[in-house]
Amino acid sequence: MDEDNLIAISDDELESLFKDTDLEDLEKAVTEDTSAVSDKTEKDQADKPEQPKDDSESKKSGDLGIALSQEREKTRREREQRDVRGGLLREATLRHMEDLLAMARRLREAEDATQVPVLREPYDVATSLLLEGLHRHLPRSPLWKAREQWVKAIGDRGALRQAFEVHWNKKTGKLLAPLLPALPDIQWASGLWLAAERMAANQPIDDMIYQVVVPAAGQIKGRSLLWGSYDLVRGVPEDVSIDAVQEIHEDLVRRVLKAPEVAGVAAVRARIATARGRVDREVELVLLRRLLPGHCGVCQQ
Repeated sequence: MDEDNLIAISDDELESLFKDTDLEDLEKAVTEDTSAVSDKTEKDQADKPEQPKDDSESKKSGDLGIALSQEREKTRREREQRDVRGGLLREATLRHMEDLLAMARRLREAEDATQVPVLREPYDVATSLLLEGLHRHLPRSPLWKAREQWVKAIGDRGALRQAFEVHWNKKTGKLLAPLLPALPDIQWASGLWLAAERMAANQPIDDMIYQVVVPAAGQIKGRSLLWGSYDLVRGVPEDVSIDAVQEIHEDLVRRVLKAPEVAGVAAVRARIATARGRVDREVELVLLRRLLPGHCGVCQQ
């Protein structure tokens, strides 16, 4: 408002203007005017047409819902795949452990072999992988040193037997040649080795009984001489004393039982037994544990 148009009113004049005015009526009038203005504002707002929603906002809301639904479905599928893979992994691990434990049992069974280990190189592919896997799972186990000792003892036993049989077959041939010139290929060394092993193990050989077998009609001519389950000689002519043949064998058995080779047989048997006990103990520990530590090339990664 322009200051030049303002009318100067003194306090006395202002007081005379409202002198005859009832203040309550004035307050009521002001209130009614204010209510009227408020009602008009509300009416104007009510009469104002509703503004339509923005289509772009609706589209965004719909796209967001679809995206959330797709993400939930993706998460569900991934969880199911993890569950399936986890189940397969558990089953594969269990079967792998079973294979390794079966290999440990085979080690113990091989350790019981009387001649040579069942597990001797070259191995088949599966055996080689499982044996290597068992070693990787148990790299510091005493099982491997015990097995090496056992394999070496078995090898030494084989070499000792081979030398023994060569030596005693020569003696057998020399003793029998004058008596049985027509039967030059008689070899008694395997039976004599049995006598040496029994002696080394403090086992008697009294059950090894001599028996003369007379062939039936149509069979090989000549008599046969058995010593326990060993067929010592066949086709002994009637003009040769079979008692003399038996006496030669009995003499050889007595020599073998006193021979220094028996001490070597006893020593190698003791080594085999010691290694066998260690292998058996370590394998039993592996079987009782059921779950092997570490990983190998066959394990599921």
